[in-house]
Amino acid sequence: MTRYWAGAEDRFWEMVDNDDYGSPDNRFIRVAIRAFEHTTSQHEMRGPRIIRAVEKARGGISASWDRAEPDPAEADSA
Repeated sequence: MTRYWAGAEDRFWEMVDNDDYGSPDNRFIRVAIRAFEHTTSQHEMRGPRIIRAVEKARGGISASWDRAEPDPAEADSA
């Protein structure tokens, strides 16, 4: 959570400083995905069951992605 909150706070202040509030959910989802990937990267080496669980959880993070923007996997980093 520490990794997520640090990144989310940066995005929040960036939005406030630039008065740019377009697609805020997607900005925070990008931060969450980066934090999730950092946290789970070594767990995926533990076998197929772990990989399936990680992918299911990653899908849950992406579930509220605003479809008007590119998929989180295709989006540029925020």
